[in-house]
This record gives sequence, structure tokens and C-alpha cells, in this order.
Amino acid sequence: MAKLIFEKIGANDLHISRVGGWLESRFHFRFANWRPQDPKRRSFGKLHVLNDDIVEPKNGFGFHPHQNQEIFSYILRGHLTHEDSEGNKETLTRGHVQYMSAGAGVWHSELNNNHKEQCRFLQTWIKPNKVNLAVQYGSYSPKYEDRHNQLFTMISGQYADGKANSDDDKVPIRLHQDVNVYVSEMDHGKSVRYQLGEDRQAYLVCPEGSVQVNGQVELETRAAVRLFGPVDLHIVAKGTEKDEPGAHIMMIEMKKAVKP
Repeated sequence: MAKLIFEKIGANDLHISRVGGWLESRFHFRFANWRPQDPKRRSFGKLHVLNDDIVEPKNGFGFHPHQNQEIFSYILRGHLTHEDSEGNKETLTRGHVQYMSAGAGVWHSELNNNHKEQCRFLQTWIKPNKVNLAVQYGSYSPKYEDRHNQLFTMISGQYADGKANSDDDKVPIRLHQDVNVYVSEMDHGKSVRYQLGEDRQAYLVCPEGSVQVNGQVELETRAAVRLFGPVDLHIVAKGTEKDEPGAHIMMIEMKKAVKP
């Protein structure tokens, strides 16, 4: 087995931003007014925004513009309502994902319209492989069984020539970039495996519970790790908190673009 090459980002290493009493965000990479000097906190390959957002009831991000970004939001708690200038409007809940290719330009909002419950979601931005693409919106609402104690391929991608980056024709969403996104909710002690290729890298985040990777690195709740292939990943759920999974993970896998 190849040696695990990794760089951990602990939960306490995330930048916490609080806005107006309605939003609490944890930034994995530079965002808004946070400008870290460490280049590793600016991006990871084509991944350059990953925010763990908690939005209070009857609040959210009002209409604002985006351009030339591949954006997806994975909901962890509550309900998130998306609306955009293309006429799309949809409300999603835990385990669901929404995707938007901002392309040549689009306005949208993301709101928690619930009167009582917070909404928590992971907001992720990927740089596209082409600029000024046509605006697209999509979503998927997988079953819990799809991701329970197994890796579920939630998102894949495509190359600049439009060809799919995988042979899996059942993938519900394809980004305009060579990336793959996997999620899993695991019971305590359960595990998943993934073969990370020689020319690939991955960013693994654990928003709920905790995990151990190849017996070498432990991720507490909200922690993340940068992983570099080639390596056979063995990810074991370690969390024991009541009313939470042993681990809930999201892994963004992509072409290797940086040297560890």
C-alpha cells in the first residue's frame, strides 16, 4: 500500500465569519474579506471556495450575481430555497444537492424560509474549464440508502471538449470541470474505500461525526484533509455522538494540480 500523503486542516483552523446575526460561516479557503497569507488556504486545484454555512430562520442570501463559476450546495440541515434570474425555484433538504453553472452571468438567491429551523449547508465553488458558458441549473435528491455506509457519486464532471470524465452514465450532475464529488453517511465503525489515482488529489471534509483515514489522520467534526494519490484510501467512521452519524463526509476528487 502506498504511503498516505496528507495535509490536515483542523476545525479550529477554519475562519469563522458572522454576519448580522443571521449567518455563521466557516471558510476553508479565502473568501469575502478573509485574505490568508498561506497559499494553501487560497485554493486546492480547481476548488477555491468551500464554506460551511448556517443560516438563521427567515434569512439568507438575497439576489446577487455570479459569473464563470461551477457552484453546488449540499444541504446538511433544514431547508434551502434557490431562486434565480433564469426562472428556476426549488426548495431542498438534508442530503440533497443543487448545482448552478453561472456561465456568462446569472443572479440568484439562497434562502432559509423556515420560521423555526436553521439551515446548514456546504457551499462549494469550482473553476470551470471554459468561460461564458450557458447558464445551467440542476438538483438531485438521492435517497438516504444511496449514501448510507457507502460512497455515493453525487457529482462528476466533463473535460473542456465536452466528454464525460467517467463512464458512469447514472451520475445525476456533471460540472464543467474534471472533478468528482462523493458523499457518505456512515455508522460508527463502518468504513468506505477509494482508490485515489497517481495523478489525482482529493479534499475530504467531515461536517458531522469524525473519521480516521488509513489509520494515520483523524478528522474531528468540520475538519478536512488534503489527500494526494496514488493511495488506497480507507475511511473509518469514529463518531459516537447521539443523534448524529458516526461520520458524514464529502470528498471532492480532481486532477492533481499541486505538489504536496
